[in-house]
Amino acid sequence: YLRLTVAPGRDEADVSATLRHDGLSYAGDHLGRLPAVIGVRLARTFDVWSPARATRLEAAIGDRDLATYRAGVVAYFLLLPLAAWGAVLVRRRRTASLAILLAPVVLVVVVSALGYGTPRFRVPAEIPLVVLAAVPIARVRA
Repeated sequence: YLRLTVAPGRDEADVSATLRHDGLSYAGDHLGRLPAVIGVRLARTFDVWSPARATRLEAAIGDRDLATYRAGVVAYFLLLPLAAWGAVLVRRRRTASLAILLAPVVLVVVVSALGYGTPRFRVPAEIPLVVLAAVPIARVRA
């Protein structure tokens, strides 16, 4: 741990260079695990990987009520099939561009794959999720 502290003769730039070197070296030694790591990051972001544990962690980090956070995850899972149905309907009608609604989802996937997976990264994708879920609801009501 002495390598990672700022001490006389070492400043933040030296520590940063050491950490970057160690991190890149570790990543280079474990390239074969990259597909699994990206898969787990995405699964965590979209609350598929251990959702009960993730909700406890996210509620603790955000200082939120655990029951409220879990209710939000349940609502998210209920919206998913409706949003998928809505995406199919929008694609079939060709009246609106599906790409504009899926762009935030692609952004979330890229950020999670390159960074780390957390449900907080999913927030930009939830807006188009709600919009797409409204499409079949509106169709049934019409």
